[in-house]
Amino acid sequence: ADPSRGVQGRSRHHQKKAIRDATAGASGRLAAGPAIAVLSVTLSESMLSSVLFPFLPWLVRDLGVPADSVALYSGLLSSAFNVSSLAGAVVWGRLSDVHGRLPVLALGL
Repeated sequence: ADPSRGVQGRSRHHQKKAIRDATAGASGRLAAGPAIAVLSVTLSESMLSSVLFPFLPWLVRDLGVPADSVALYSGLLSSAFNVSSLAGAVVWGRLSDVHGRLPVLALGL
């Protein structure tokens, strides 16, 4: 297989051009709507980590976990979130390779 060929037999240059054409306005610049949508999703996912995780020990304690095990269960929960994000990234990446980036991004929103 030719490494310069990407998905669906098109060269990487043609794939990038197709994505750029699909998201660009008449001026050739990136359209504001798709960029804002992707940025807002990225921001909301990062806010989850920065807002929820500091309160996780108290949430775990309120679930009835003994005080000496709160740290362990808080660590397990935060690790489970990151491991599931990793597994999900692999699935979303494979889907976008098969069906294209834009349809998968639209589905994910």
